[in-house]
Amino acid sequence: MVSVVIRGVPPCTSVEEVEAVLRTEGHTISKCLRIITEHGTPSYIIRVLTSHQLTIDELLRHGAYIYKRRHRVEPSRTQPPIPLRCETCRTYGEHTASECTNHPICGYCSEPYPTKNCTNLQNSPKCNQCQQQHPTYSYKGQVKPTSTAENNLAAIPLRTPEPDRAVSNNNATPAPNIEQIIQFITLTFQNLYPRNRNSVIHKVKLAALDIFKEHVHATYSGPYVFFTISPASPT
Repeated sequence: MVSVVIRGVPPCTSVEEVEAVLRTEGHTISKCLRIITEHGTPSYIIRVLTSHQLTIDELLRHGAYIYKRRHRVEPSRTQPPIPLRCETCRTYGEHTASECTNHPICGYCSEPYPTKNCTNLQNSPKCNQCQQQHPTYSYKGQVKPTSTAENNLAAIPLRTPEPDRAVSNNNATPAPNIEQIIQFITLTFQNLYPRNRNSVIHKVKLAALDIFKEHVHATYSGPYVFFTISPASPT
């Protein structure tokens, strides 16, 4: 299953309507989901899930037409690794609550007792990570977790699906084509800099357009990355 996001779809348009319109346009859609903002309100972004690569290619190349209006379609972004956090002592990257032997820390006020026993709910919260006025569990701290375990957290290397290889008696290794070169360069740098994968793909897009006159799009599904490379329109 892979996905793309459609931008600019107003919340008054339901995901069911988006699914129906896309299917009417001939796309194979598994499900559509509206992205919710951090404030809990519907955003203008729809995530489209599909196992049909042609649908992904067509949406990225031509956009999505919803009620005769063209909406921009972009590859889904990879999410940063989520650090391990103990819900008992509120430390990051070391253990879970089931393994914790430390004294409990309240996730609301940072006092030395379990969160469920908090008696300071009428007062302002206090984060035990950054000392600001929000609960520790809100992930709004200005000071990010800096434990050694998190800093050394390894991202899963990306790879492309193995192509079907025809059996041949010819032992000669064919020379890589432009698409293979672009894929190799992109994967190499994305795995070298896993926290900057969006920046890497952006720079590769610019370089591929300038050098090879090719458009590059990437979509992600777990550890797999799918590339769509198409010739740039002549100017």
